[in-house]
Amino acid sequence: MLDQKTYQFLERIMKYKQITKPEMMLELDLTERRFDYLLEKVNNSLAFVDLPPLQMENQWIVADERVKEFVASGGPLDINGNDLIISEENRPLMIYLYTFIKQEPISGYHFQLLLNVSKNTALADVKKAREWCLEWNVEFVYKRMEGYHLQGAEMDKRRFALYCLDYLLSQPLGREIIDRTLGAWHMEEMVEETTSIMEAFLDRWQTIRLVRSRKVEMVYHLVFMRTRSRKDDLLYTSEEKRVLEEEHIYPAAEELAFELFPEGPGEDVYFTAVQLLTSQGEVNSDAHPLLMEMGKKIVAAFEKNTLLPIENKASLIQSLFNHLVPTYYRLMFDIPLINPMKEVIKGEYGELFQFVRRSLKPLAEWTGKQISEAEIGYFTL
Repeated sequence: MLDQKTYQFLERIMKYKQITKPEMMLELDLTERRFDYLLEKVNNSLAFVDLPPLQMENQWIVADERVKEFVASGGPLDINGNDLIISEENRPLMIYLYTFIKQEPISGYHFQLLLNVSKNTALADVKKAREWCLEWNVEFVYKRMEGYHLQGAEMDKRRFALYCLDYLLSQPLGREIIDRTLGAWHMEEMVEETTSIMEAFLDRWQTIRLVRSRKVEMVYHLVFMRTRSRKDDLLYTSEEKRVLEEEHIYPAAEELAFELFPEGPGEDVYFTAVQLLTSQGEVNSDAHPLLMEMGKKIVAAFEKNTLLPIENKASLIQSLFNHLVPTYYRLMFDIPLINPMKEVIKGEYGELFQFVRRSLKPLAEWTGKQISEAEIGYFTL
């Protein structure tokens, strides 16, 4: 069986052209015994798909080109169904997503089967899921007739679902965990169907360009909204609706929403619009003149804070603007953002990170929202 730690071990080796055993032990904080154990598990998995094992040559870890090509292509190892061992950290997130799209009343036994753990472990994971929910203004409750279910505002439930999905997608084997959650309700085909709808939509609307990683996240966001059987009103304010309806992207969002929710999208039109706005990679500056001006203010503030002149300022402003538009809508609609590189950025570029934080003050003042360190990290890069 291949667990997340083992898969991370293999992914990290593939990341480098050359790496030694001591370097891997240091990077992943492994003992020699643990290293040997993970290497053996990886090689067993490679043998399962008829690939040559990783070799050790004078402390260097050597991978055959066929292995590199296989991993780069996202080829599956022996990680299907119950073979996937889910980490303690990720199990509460899986419990939440499973409950978010529940198709029938859920008991504790459902969680045991889902996670392939004992009753006591499942109960401990449910307790952690309940604690996490409270941080997002959601209650994870149990009633005899309804089983485990969620209580709270629909938008709060969705925000935590988005966080769970994006966090898992940033983890080794995260997509497999999500697919297993869908499969537990026999909804796994919804991913392929939603992806096909998205691809056809983007072919028709070629002016809409999404960041590749954001596109993957958006597909899973929409899959879970489509499979959610019980939905309450999202309660967008009239002002929020007006702002979204005036967006140049709104007609496209409306078209996409009616394809995704053929029974009638209702307020999911606005949800879909926000998803598109926060996933864009390239943005037409003419469509957001105020944000373009904000970009210029941020660059000016950065120059003032660092006392450094900036070359190619126009190029920097455009690049900043492309990130500023999705950031603005994440802030306005409280959409969570995962930045797996945040701590690395803060550690390696700590001084620059603080300069960027101060330079983003005009955006924080304009939106009235605190800018997360995840957002600051992306601006720093």
